[in-house]
Formats: sequence, C-alpha cells, structure tokens
Amino acid sequence: MIALLRFFSLRHARLHPLRLLLGAASIALGVALYVSVDAANTSMIRSFEASSSDLAGRAELQVTTAGGLGVDAAALERLTGVPGVIAAPVIQRSLTFRGLEDGQILILGIDFARDAAVRGYTPEGQHDPKEFLAAAFLPNAIVLTRRFAERNGLKKGSRLQADTSRGLQTLVLAALIEDSGPARALDGNVGVMSIGAAQTLFGLKGRFDRIELAPDGIPSAELAARARGALGGGFDVRPLPRRSTAVEVAIARLESMVIISAIALVVGLFIIYNSVSISVVERVRDIGVLRAIGASRRQILAAILLEWTVVGAAGSVAGAVVGIGLARAFVEMSAAGANMLTFAVKVQAVEFSWNGAAIALIVGTLTTVGASLFPALGAMGISPIGLIRQSVYRLRGASRHGRAFAAGVALLAG
Repeated sequence: MIALLRFFSLRHARLHPLRLLLGAASIALGVALYVSVDAANTSMIRSFEASSSDLAGRAELQVTTAGGLGVDAAALERLTGVPGVIAAPVIQRSLTFRGLEDGQILILGIDFARDAAVRGYTPEGQHDPKEFLAAAFLPNAIVLTRRFAERNGLKKGSRLQADTSRGLQTLVLAALIEDSGPARALDGNVGVMSIGAAQTLFGLKGRFDRIELAPDGIPSAELAARARGALGGGFDVRPLPRRSTAVEVAIARLESMVIISAIALVVGLFIIYNSVSISVVERVRDIGVLRAIGASRRQILAAILLEWTVVGAAGSVAGAVVGIGLARAFVEMSAAGANMLTFAVKVQAVEFSWNGAAIALIVGTLTTVGASLFPALGAMGISPIGLIRQSVYRLRGASRHGRAFAAGVALLAG
C-alpha cells in the first residue's frame, strides 16, 4: 500500500500542489469561521456571567416596575424590616471618562450601609475603611478599583471628567478598592458612588434603577413571596438576569456567523468534488495500469480517499489554528457592539472550546472525504482495459462539473 501511495498519490501531489492547497484552504475557511465564532461565543457568555455573579454578591432577586421607569424610595421603605429580606437600592449606569485610554466604566450607586449586607468591598490596604466610607457623604466622590486606577495612572484625589446625559461632570477619586467581590467584574472597570451622588449625576432624583434582594436565612421562593406581599401590585420581582439584552444581541450576531461557516464548507465540498474529479481524470491511465498489474478496486479507492483525507485533516487543523487567532477579533467586535449603549461585558481572555474544535476538525475532514468519495467511486466502475484506453472512461457526473463549480462560486460570492 505504501508503494501504491508513493507512485499514485505523492507523485500526483508534487505535480499539482496548488489543487491540493485550494482544497485544503476551502475547508480551512469553514473550520476557521466555526472555531472562531464558537470561541468568541463561549468567551462572551462566560465573561458576562462571571461579571454578573461578582456584581450580584448575595443578591438573588431584583425589584423593578413594569414601566421600566425605576423604583421609588417608598418601595424601599415597604421592604425595610420584612423578616428574612435584605433590600439594597442600586443605580447601575455606564460612564466614560475623558482623557483615559480605558475610560469606559460601570457605575454602581449604592446605599453604603444597606449594601454591606449584600456585597463585599475591600478598601485598599484591607484595614482602613475610612476613605471608602467617606465617599458616602461626598457629593461628587467616586470609588474605583485599584486595577483601573493603575491602568490609567490615577491616584486618590485625581479629578475625572465624565460625559453624562447632563453634560460634562467632574468627579473626585475618593478611595480605591482591592480586586475582590464587585471589583473583579469587567476586569476592574467598576466604580462605586453613594446612591445620592449617583441620583444627582444621572438625574434620577428620588428613584433607583432597581432594588436588589438577598435572603436572610430563608429560601429564594419565600424571599420572593414576602417581597411581593410587602410591595403589593405594580412591581416585578424576579431573579437577577444573567444576561443583558445587549449581550444577547451580540451573541445572536455571532451565532449567525455559524451559517456562513456552513456555507464555506459547502463551497469547499464543491471545490474538492471538482478537484478530485479532475485528478481522477488525469490519472485514468495510471489507475488502469495499476488495476492491470493486480491492484484491486478497493486499494485504488482507499488511496484516493486517504489522499484527500490527509488534505481535509490538514486544512481542518490549519483552520482551527487560524480560528483561534480570529476569535479575539470577533470578541472585540461583538463586545464593542454590546457596549455601545451600556457597558455590559469585557472579555479578559478568549475561552477556547476543545469540544467545538473537535467538532470542526471532524466535520471538516468528513466533508472532504464525502466530497472525494463519489468521483473516486466513478473511476472504480470501469474495467482496467477501458481505463487504459481512456476513451471509454467518463466520470459519473462529469457533465455537471461546470454547473457544480458555478454553484460553488455563487455560494462563495453570496
């Protein structure tokens, strides 16, 4: 079999390397798109879920209004003192600081006293919370993470220019917090303000975006029941969302790229079908000679399939490698789209899925084998004498090669 491959396959590969490269490249394109989209999708979902968990702390439920206009202080008063219910008001908005390279940030407006039972903040140095707590009483104070401050060359007392719906506002960096709890979210691009300062900054006088609820020794179902009983009608009590609408849209756009990768594989199938057909036609006399000296149909078929299996596997591996590189570009593109209206996700590292890569490798290789099978079988149905004469040989479906190629080009262009 080795001698057969050397004479039949390797010699032909040396004579027509571009044809094999074209087949491998067509498979690599589809595999690269699939691997990159799968990795980017996984990275976006895991990053957002991790940030959501860090931001939520102990909170399990949220209270909003049906109209989406925020929750007023009266609702917070109704929840205060309900046994087993810890209620903490939250204002959550995105903000961009001028003059900073990494200036987009998620702001949490909190009631420092109530929020301590829901989220854990670790002041810089881990032993002196005075500066952190002082931010609760300063109207334009903000607390930032140490990571964010170091990346942007900030220190305590730095004045920051923030673009808001009310115009340019000046904030003062009052304190820093360490990398724990909410500070881990969004790669540290998180800021904390007092609820009053956030209401003033974003024009939400007397209102919150939501009230978060944490259980105090009771199950989640009981927590929801007690909250609904205290609030009455007009309020929506539900679990904290693990995905935002912006992230869902970005993920949906990513998943639509899977269709493009499938189209690329179909185009690759047409290209390989025609490449194998041409290569078989060119080697008709060789096949006839091999058959005449004792090579079986099965051996010839195996040689052709093995030849293109190697091409498909090589193209699939190359596509997977390229896909890993493309994943970062897809992640950045999708994250930028998700963060256009609100700072929703920041992917620190691309999460590579071995399962997705394995599926892509298998599908890419099988696509190549499937595309090469039919023209290879066509050559097996002719007698050795007919193959040597070559004039009686006509590959099954050869009349359709032009149409198949045109269809492949049309799919690629589409």
